[in-house]
Amino acid sequence: MWTDYEGLITYWKFTNIKSLFLVTMDHAAAISPPDQPQSDAIRRRPLAPIIAIALTLTTGLAIWYTMHLGYTWGGYNFDGWVFRGAAQEPYLSLDKWLTDPKAAEAPLSFAGVGAALMALFTALRYLFVWWPLHPIGLAVCFSYHISHSFLSFLIAWTAKTLVLKIGGIGLYRQFVPLFLGILVGSFTGGAICFGIDYVWFPLEGHTVFYR
Repeated sequence: MWTDYEGLITYWKFTNIKSLFLVTMDHAAAISPPDQPQSDAIRRRPLAPIIAIALTLTTGLAIWYTMHLGYTWGGYNFDGWVFRGAAQEPYLSLDKWLTDPKAAEAPLSFAGVGAALMALFTALRYLFVWWPLHPIGLAVCFSYHISHSFLSFLIAWTAKTLVLKIGGIGLYRQFVPLFLGILVGSFTGGAICFGIDYVWFPLEGHTVFYR
C-alpha cells in the first residue's frame, strides 16, 4: 500500500504535460553550442537571467491562480481537463491498480524485449553512420504526448533537414532566431488572448492552446 501511495503522490511528475520542466530546461541548455564554455555562453546570452526570473514568477503565478480559481469558484464548475480529467486521473488509476492488479510476467517480458531492441538500435547507430533511426524512439513512440506532438516534430525535423542540406551549419545558425521568434510569438499571442478573456470574458474564456 505504501508503494501505491508513493506512486499516487509522484504521478503528476510524469503524466502532466504542464509539469515536465526537465524537458524544457534540457532544450534551453541545448541552444548553447556544445564546444563553447558555459561561462562564455552565459555572457553571450544576457537574456538568460531574465528568462530564469520570468520562469520562476510565471510558475508561481500559475500555481497561485489555479488554486485561487479552485477555491474561489470551485474547480468542478470549470469544464476543462486541468480541473477535471487531470485531477481525477491519479486517483482513478490508483483505484484500478488496487482493485484489479496485474501479474508481473507481461511487463517483465516487454521490458526484456525493449532492452534488447534498445541495445540493437544503439549498436546500429554507433556502427553505421547512415543508420537513420534513433533508439530513443522506442521509449517514447507510444506515449500520449508524442502521439499529439508528432506532427510538430515532423515539421521541425523536415525544416532542420532541408536547412542543413541547403546551407549547412551556417544557414542553420541563421535560422535559429526565426524559430525562437515563432515560440515567442506563440506565447505572446496566448498572453494577449488571456488578457482579453480576463477583461471582457471573465470566467468564460476561450481555448487557445489545446492542453
